Amino acid sequence: MVLHFDVRKRLPSMANKRSSLILNYLKQKQSAKFGELCALFPEYNQMTIRRDLILLEKNGYIIRTHGGARICENTMAETFNYSNRSVFALDEKRQIAIKASLLLEENMLIYLDAGTTNLEFAKIMPDIPLFVITNGPTLCQELAKKQNIDVMLTGGMLNKSVVTVSGPIAIRSLLDVNIDIAFMGAAGFTVENGFTNANSNECELKRHVIAIANQTVMMIDHSKIGKTRQFKFASLSDIDIIISDLPLDGSLCEQLQAYQVSCK
Repeated sequence: MVLHFDVRKRLPSMANKRSSLILNYLKQKQSAKFGELCALFPEYNQMTIRRDLILLEKNGYIIRTHGGARICENTMAETFNYSNRSVFALDEKRQIAIKASLLLEENMLIYLDAGTTNLEFAKIMPDIPLFVITNGPTLCQELAKKQNIDVMLTGGMLNKSVVTVSGPIAIRSLLDVNIDIAFMGAAGFTVENGFTNANSNECELKRHVIAIANQTVMMIDHSKIGKTRQFKFASLSDIDIIISDLPLDGSLCEQLQAYQVSCK
């Protein structure tokens, strides 16, 4: 499988084209020797390339090693594009989607957080009278195939790498909306750090949705548990249900019960 990366989104403040090219190279190879990176730019001296690596490390994209550099795990996770994520762990996402569908009742107003798990949810969702609000354009395409479901797409700026819309316009579009259940996703979860994501604008929208929803369901596969991303958008006290593909660890379930969070 070929990975495609959009470094423009990851480096909005870096005018240094070399830094972008070095980062893209490391994303493809995972790691590289210093001499290998210098060979990419024979017209520049080693000190210039070293400064580029220092800049990338300072911004949290890479880790310099003895004799070279390697990509950060978080950078790989954040830039793994939507088309690749949509076919990753499909069975797990479908299991979560099936469990989530059991919570639906006719005439509910629900919110679907943009993401590939909720994309599977949109695909298998029963065609019953529902009003669905989402910030995921691809989810709208799936829901449009169902005759009895009304769909509203929030406004906002499009994040091309993950195909979501967010920002102040998205939040304003949810004023005076009464959400019965919000089905949310997260890039990481730990009891200590809560539910986290890599995009601050998306986190702001997630916080707003959770605050106005009557019930919040967090949909996360087992690979997200134990991981933490840059921005926190919810604590255990903010949610009601966690749906995962595998049974949660016994000690974790006990901690969730202390917060009156049920597991499915």
